[in-house]
Amino acid sequence: MKKVAIFTLVLLLALSGCAKTPPETTMAPSTEPATSVPTTVPSTAPTTAPTTAPTTKPTEPEPTIPDGATLLTKEELADFQAMMEQDYSVQDGIYPETNWYNKALGSEYASPAQVDLYRFFCDGAGGEDKPYKGHLSESELDSLYAQGKQFQERDIVFISAEKAEAVFQKYFGCSIADTDKVEFDRIVYNADTDRYYFAVGDIKFVDFTLQFGYRTADGDVVLVADVSSSKVMQMTLRPVDGFYQVVSNLHVSP
Repeated sequence: MKKVAIFTLVLLLALSGCAKTPPETTMAPSTEPATSVPTTVPSTAPTTAPTTAPTTKPTEPEPTIPDGATLLTKEELADFQAMMEQDYSVQDGIYPETNWYNKALGSEYASPAQVDLYRFFCDGAGGEDKPYKGHLSESELDSLYAQGKQFQERDIVFISAEKAEAVFQKYFGCSIADTDKVEFDRIVYNADTDRYYFAVGDIKFVDFTLQFGYRTADGDVVLVADVSSSKVMQMTLRPVDGFYQVVSNLHVSP
């Protein structure tokens, strides 16, 4: 038994001596710079779209109008704009008829009695009442030249007294004789021709744009207009037998 144990021990020692230790390996130094691996995932682009400015303009507030009044539609306002605009064209030496609504917009008054008559009539009636000297008689010119240099140096406009009265009654509903005769003394009248004459240096029609308008509970039409003198005027019209007569034309704050 003792011999068997000694043999076994010798065999184990022999086997252990036969096992080779694997050679050590060395790593060559890396020439690439060391990089650190990020420990967090980079954030991504926001998932919500940025807020953009609205593409439509804000709605303008409607004009303030009296209780019971009705705002005019865009179509109705355009019709009144056309009704009051002056035609400036001249064909074959004939001037277009004066738009008296346009002339009524040219001065301020609280009633027809206060209309500036010179300002209202100073561009004549157009049509056959031609506003230049070539269609005046020699006696007419002599009479006007005697009034002062303005008639020698400026264009001469005229309207017959009969037509002036008819126009005023049609558009204002009263006679010239019933007014306060505002600036009437500036008008030159010739009894021989029964005409009113004016010396004018420039066109006195009104360029304007209607801002808005409305119908009152009583049926009047009120029009608010930007005029060429940078004022805002408010004209009131009253329907009479299918025609609009002018009640007033007042300056209002812009």
